[in-house]
Amino acid sequence: MRLHQLKVTLSGIRPPLWRRVLLSPEITLGKLHRILQTVIGWEDAHLHRFLQDGRTYSDPRFELEDSVLDEREMALGDILPESGSRLIYEYDFGDNWRHELLCEEIVASDEKVPYAICINGAGACPPEDCGGPDVYSDLLRALKNPRHRDYKEVRGWIRDRFDPEAFNLEATNKRLLGELKHKK
Repeated sequence: MRLHQLKVTLSGIRPPLWRRVLLSPEITLGKLHRILQTVIGWEDAHLHRFLQDGRTYSDPRFELEDSVLDEREMALGDILPESGSRLIYEYDFGDNWRHELLCEEIVASDEKVPYAICINGAGACPPEDCGGPDVYSDLLRALKNPRHRDYKEVRGWIRDRFDPEAFNLEATNKRLLGELKHKK
C-alpha cells in the first residue's frame, strides 16, 4: 500500500500550528474531517467544508449549497493524487479557521488496512469558539501580560493552563486510535 503524507497547517496564527500525518488513500473526506478534528484538537462543534479548484465538499446534511459534493463519496487519493496537491479545510465558518493540506509525498508502506497516524506536529489547538485567528492573537497577548486589561477575563475563560506551543504526539495518536476504532 502507498500512504499519503500530508502536512496540515492552520492559517493565520502564531505560533504556528501544523501536523504531519500518514493516511491511506481510500480514506474519504468525511473520515478525513474526523481525523483532522482529532489531530488538530478541535471539538467537532461546528460545520466544515473542503475546498479545491472551485469545488466544495462537505456533509450534505449541512445543506450548504446545491453544488456541494458529498465528502463521504470522495477518496483522499482522488482529491490529492500526487505530491504537491493541495486542499483547503475550513472549520467553524464564524471563526473562519482555514487549514491548508499539502500532499508532501506518497510513500510505500507495509500497511494493509485503512491507516492514519500523526508523525509530527507543533502548536496547540486554539480554544474552540475563541473568535478566529485575529481574536486568537489578541487572546495570546492578554494571556502573556497579567497587566493586560483582558487578562482576568481570558484567564477565567481558559481556566486550564494553556500553552500555545504545546503538542504531544503520543497523546494525539492515542486519541486518533480511539477515533479510528469507534467511528466508521
